[in-house]
Amino acid sequence: MDEKARLLQQAERCRRIAENINNLETAEAIRNLAEQYERRAEAIGTEGSSVLGAKERVAQMTPSSTGQEVALAILRQFEEARSELLGQAVILSDGKAGTICKVFLDELHGLRVSIEGHEGQWPISTIKLSGDGDRR
Repeated sequence: MDEKARLLQQAERCRRIAENINNLETAEAIRNLAEQYERRAEAIGTEGSSVLGAKERVAQMTPSSTGQEVALAILRQFEEARSELLGQAVILSDGKAGTICKVFLDELHGLRVSIEGHEGQWPISTIKLSGDGDRR
């Protein structure tokens, strides 16, 4: 995958993550990051994709503070969890069952999920994947 496509893919990932975050400030910061990725991708189209130019662009996008590095690590883990959980059949602790249709990141509760056919969001700790545990 070339550098421009990689940057556009990162921008799309950021936008997808931002739409699932309940904290408005955090979601806005992630949308801004998506815009930065898109600007870098556009710059490749106008500057060419020289090796030196690509290295400079990557250096500019490197997080400058520990806080940003931690935030990006959290977002990478969220995206990984999201991709693993979507479409999984689950059973909630209250007996409801269904398929995970959306995964959210809540600053107070951590990961939360929505179950297809049921209203609401539930903490990840209240679900059991339907393939887990003993079968009777």
